[in-house]
Amino acid sequence: MAYTVVGGDTLGKIAKAKNTTVAELMRLNPQIKDANVISIGWELTLPDEEEETKAATDKEKTDYTDDAKTRFTGLPGKPEIWKKGNTWYAVYFIPGTEPPVPIIYQIPTFDDVESFFDQKTPVADRIVTDADIKATGGMVMGSTDNIPEEDGDPWAGFLERMDRAAETQPWLSDPEVFAIHASAWLEGREVQQWELEGTTFWQKNNKRERDWMWTVMRDPEEAARRMEARQFLVAETLAELGLVLDSRIVDYIADQVEMGHWDEAKGLRQIAAIAGGSNSSYDLDVGLVAFMDETGTEAPTSTFGTQNVIDLYTEWLGPAMGQVSEADAAKWATKIREHGDVAREELVAHLKQSRLALFPTYTDESMSYAEIAAPWKNFATRIWGQSVDESSPMFLEILAANDAGEAGKILRREGLKEDVSQVTQDMATDALGPQGSLRRAAV
Repeated sequence: MAYTVVGGDTLGKIAKAKNTTVAELMRLNPQIKDANVISIGWELTLPDEEEETKAATDKEKTDYTDDAKTRFTGLPGKPEIWKKGNTWYAVYFIPGTEPPVPIIYQIPTFDDVESFFDQKTPVADRIVTDADIKATGGMVMGSTDNIPEEDGDPWAGFLERMDRAAETQPWLSDPEVFAIHASAWLEGREVQQWELEGTTFWQKNNKRERDWMWTVMRDPEEAARRMEARQFLVAETLAELGLVLDSRIVDYIADQVEMGHWDEAKGLRQIAAIAGGSNSSYDLDVGLVAFMDETGTEAPTSTFGTQNVIDLYTEWLGPAMGQVSEADAAKWATKIREHGDVAREELVAHLKQSRLALFPTYTDESMSYAEIAAPWKNFATRIWGQSVDESSPMFLEILAANDAGEAGKILRREGLKEDVSQVTQDMATDALGPQGSLRRAAV
């Protein structure tokens, strides 16, 4: 049997869905080097029915998840008694691990051994050495004094909660991290950071990923607030670029940045890549592409943003009179994205009326500021010998005059004030007259 990995999959989720274990999947798929790292598109081999039947039979032989009350107070399943020299241990096994991973608690005194096992003459299930314990991969988690007494076996409920949590907290699928959580749960305490720092999962992730992991564990409400704020920030950034995206893409980008998988710069690059489409200088992240393919999400439905509104204001009213607040630009951009050409035409009609009010001598309402200003900018450049600031009061006076003779007077007057070289030279030449010009030429 085969299975193709899709976005959002973890080995734990696949194992649960296919009624098998992570260990079995890793055995059948030696290409998996790390239980926490699988890629979309991988073809995984699944146990066939014969193997599943054999696994079920084997599980019956060593069932560590039996709901029956055990002989050991406070330990679920079917624990064992181990003895090393004169030291006794209570040992339980993490269900779903193959070979079973033992969690080991030392029993402080012999009297404790008798009371803990409820046996006057306890018999060890296994005589072990330090080397034996090490070979099992087991962890000595302190004293049995730390284990709270409980009636029944709440292990199944614990596993169910862990499976649900692992969907958003992938580190819980890591065997080392899971074992630490299981031990802390049994002892009725919280997981400590120093415990996690010793795991491979912790050490292979970056600081931002570790910070997120710890925040989720210690203060899930704060983690939720942070993620909500990140989603809002991503949505706002996209809106400024005029992008309307499926909320799942917004959440995906927010997740990658807030959880530390991407840094802030990569998040912005991915937004730029979406905005730029085929013209972007950035490539879309492979994971993002796979997510969009898997979920059927598409490119933005509109790219009309606040900058587009600002450009329209400038086109119709010019740089001086076409100033628009960010809030107003954002409102118009949102309206145009939602209502399309109808809203855009409404804005243009509004700008046309404003242009007529500002420059009434230009009665053709179809003429934008840009069309009105273009010949006067050329006229001014010819007289000054350089470009003029079209946002200046002088240029607005020229536009309002709409007369070449008057515009020339304005340019010469202001040119002398600002000591524009071509204006001063032309004025000097005019003052000297033809003879003066000849005399200067003869010098």
